[in-house]
Amino acid sequence: MGKIPPFGRNDSAPHARAGVRALWVVLALGCSLPVAAVTARDNPLSDVEAHRRYQDEKLAAGQQSVLALEYSDLMEKNPDNAYAYLHYGRALDPSVDYAKAVEAFQRAADLNPGLFWARYSLGSLFLAAQQMAPAERELLEAERLAPTHPETQYNLAYLYMLLGKREESLRHARRAVQLAPDLAQARELLERLEGKRTGLRDSQRGWTLLVAAILLAVVINYALLRRRYRKYLSDNDAFEYAQRSVRRERHRPGTRRVPDRPADPREPSRR
Repeated sequence: MGKIPPFGRNDSAPHARAGVRALWVVLALGCSLPVAAVTARDNPLSDVEAHRRYQDEKLAAGQQSVLALEYSDLMEKNPDNAYAYLHYGRALDPSVDYAKAVEAFQRAADLNPGLFWARYSLGSLFLAAQQMAPAERELLEAERLAPTHPETQYNLAYLYMLLGKREESLRHARRAVQLAPDLAQARELLERLEGKRTGLRDSQRGWTLLVAAILLAVVINYALLRRRYRKYLSDNDAFEYAQRSVRRERHRPGTRRVPDRPADPREPSRR
């Protein structure tokens, strides 16, 4: 049997060609392995950000059902890991599997009460479903665990706006904008709340001016009525004086016309 030439020689020996082909096969497989190996299992369960990016990529590719099955399998293989339930809940479509998502987040919170993402996801899900009491409870707990998370502050601001608690909503909206000036939703909500507050102040100022005008009108009318009444009393005194004068002079010849009694301004006009 002849000697096998080394790789790289320009000959047409079949063994050389076979070796080159084998090398290309190995290189091709080696390059494809990282792509094929990228699955949910390849990321540590505690790496929330890595799983979020992986889920976003799958959702962008329209693989919602595949994603849910993959994380369901991951959850079944890690029944005591809170992160497995968290990732499974986030892989679901809340508009379709709302109950399953709530159950998954609640299980994650039960396994790890200090897991911020479980509380935040659960509160956000309740808020989207307009379940105000549990949403407030979970979001306040999320705020306690991570007070500098801007989305939590925004969700609390939105929640309190729906509940009509304007001051609480303003406080959380300002905090959200302070933590994340680029958070468009928080800025929009803050501008909306401050605009309503300005409108409320203008409305209150308008009512104050209206009440003041009414009180001023009452005072002026009272002063005018008092003045007219004093004039009436003065005219009445003059009338009585004239009557007394007539009675004293009855013995004199002739008659004297008694002036008419002045009209009482408190009585209705006879015209």
